[in-house]
Amino acid sequence: MSAVEPSSFDDLTSLKTLSLEKNKLKSLPSGIFDKNAELESLYLSENEIVTLEKGIFDNLSNLRRLDLDSNRIKSFEGGTFKNLNQIESLYISNNWLHSITPKMFEGLTSLTYFYISKNPIKVIDCSAFQELSSLNSFTIEDFHIEAFPSSCFSGLKNLTSLTIRNSKLSTLNKGDFTGLDSLKSLYLTENHIKHIEVGAFEGLAQLETLSLNENHLSKIKKEMFTGLEKIDMLVLSDNKISSIDCDLFDYFPNLQYLYLDANQLHKFKGDEFAMTPNLTLLDLSRNAIKSLPSDIFKSLTSLTTLNIDFNKLKTLEKGSIPVGPQLEFLSLVGNDIGDIKPGTFDDFKVLSRLDLANNTLSHIEADTFKGLANLYALNLQFNEISDFNLNIFKDLPKLEQVPLEGNKLAASVLEEIKKKYPAPEFTILNAH
Repeated sequence: MSAVEPSSFDDLTSLKTLSLEKNKLKSLPSGIFDKNAELESLYLSENEIVTLEKGIFDNLSNLRRLDLDSNRIKSFEGGTFKNLNQIESLYISNNWLHSITPKMFEGLTSLTYFYISKNPIKVIDCSAFQELSSLNSFTIEDFHIEAFPSSCFSGLKNLTSLTIRNSKLSTLNKGDFTGLDSLKSLYLTENHIKHIEVGAFEGLAQLETLSLNENHLSKIKKEMFTGLEKIDMLVLSDNKISSIDCDLFDYFPNLQYLYLDANQLHKFKGDEFAMTPNLTLLDLSRNAIKSLPSDIFKSLTSLTTLNIDFNKLKTLEKGSIPVGPQLEFLSLVGNDIGDIKPGTFDDFKVLSRLDLANNTLSHIEADTFKGLANLYALNLQFNEISDFNLNIFKDLPKLEQVPLEGNKLAASVLEEIKKKYPAPEFTILNAH
């Protein structure tokens, strides 16, 4: 369908939902919705609409959801949405918008969810956001923008979640997030961020989740994070961080989840995590770690999940993985571990899952897993094990999962192990 008549829906005066998705509409005739005052949801996505007639939505005062995704809209005239004061969700992604202009969102005083991505936007007039006083969740993706004007979001007093993803944003400046007094989650992922000014997060006293993954950060200083005492999740994955200052986490007394995976970490002093006693999950996977100081995790008495996948560990012995008393999940996939000394796991009293897949183990000693009385799942897939004695599990009363595929074991041995431990397939530990 490439066109609709102005009177197409005149008889549908009680219509609540109208979908015109996936057609070839290039425009909508003036007055087409004038008889549909009861309409609550309008879906116009995946058409070829270039412009919208002024006043096209003026009679839709009960509209709560409007989807204009995947069209060819280049601009919205000021006042396009002025009578849509009941609308809660607006989708205008994958269009041809080049700028956000003043009064562009005039009238959207009840909008709570706004998702806009895949528009070649290079210019933003932040006054346009002042109309969105009820907004709770705002997602901005795939913008051609390098910086937001200072205090750009200051009118969004009720915003609790802000996502800025895949833009050309390179620096976070002081004042960028001024006025976001209610913000709890800030996702700044897949950008080009290299530098964070001191005070960039000033005023975000309620922030609980901060994600900066997939940027270009190399130097991280604690002063960058002043005022973020409520943070319980910090994601710094996929950056270029090679070291951590011992006082970096001083401002995060409530931190529970820390993601440092896919960086360039290789050496630790030992006191990097001294100020994070409430940490329950730590992801250090995909770095270049060869060894860990014996006291590096001594303060992490609440740690339950530790991921050190795809590093450069070769030998495990007592003290190699210096963990606290609450550790339940330990993942060491994809290292170069060829030897595990007896006594390595003596202090892992509550460990229930241990993943050693994709290493270079060729032989398992009788006392290798001694002390793991609560171990439920042990993954030894894709090593180089050529002989195996089930007696090595004699002190593991709770063990139920032991996948050993991808080793050099005879089929008869694998079958014997499956009979002994027929539990469902092992689920790879994924800290994310």
